[in-house]
Amino acid sequence: MIYILSWLAQRWAKKQQKAFYHLGEPLSDIEKAAFLPYFSLDILERVRKVVLGKTHPLDILTKIRLSMLKTVFRCRHLAGLTLINCVFLDRQSEASLPTLFHELVHVLQYDVLSAEGFLKRYFKSWAHHKFQYHQIALERVAYSLTHHYVTFPDKPFSVEERVLAGLEIK
Repeated sequence: MIYILSWLAQRWAKKQQKAFYHLGEPLSDIEKAAFLPYFSLDILERVRKVVLGKTHPLDILTKIRLSMLKTVFRCRHLAGLTLINCVFLDRQSEASLPTLFHELVHVLQYDVLSAEGFLKRYFKSWAHHKFQYHQIALERVAYSLTHHYVTFPDKPFSVEERVLAGLEIK
């Protein structure tokens, strides 16, 4: 069941990423400068932010997809959602560096694991922890690294090294 769910999620994530990437904004120079001590420039330049609630010229299918994403955000009280290298933010979280940092951790996790690997781990961990969001291993890593980023701003670290160590990938 979890493998079917992760397979469906992978297909959905790839479709959403493809549909919205061109509408997204690159990180600003200020955001890049803030995150460069933590992430590679390559990651920072490939990311696109899509702020839900901003108006975009959209075709009907993309409008339907955007409406579905907005519904997911409202139902789950999400501040952000990452699909591969496309970060979706609600209007209130648009300027939040900690929220964006958290989502960039997920971009890096997707990059290291692939969409298939990320979503398999995500759903397997979610099921293992009885569908408790805050117990999902990939989320716990992202929250932990974000906490360190916020608490010790004068002590930058390589997110990639920490993610690789946490995933036991060398």
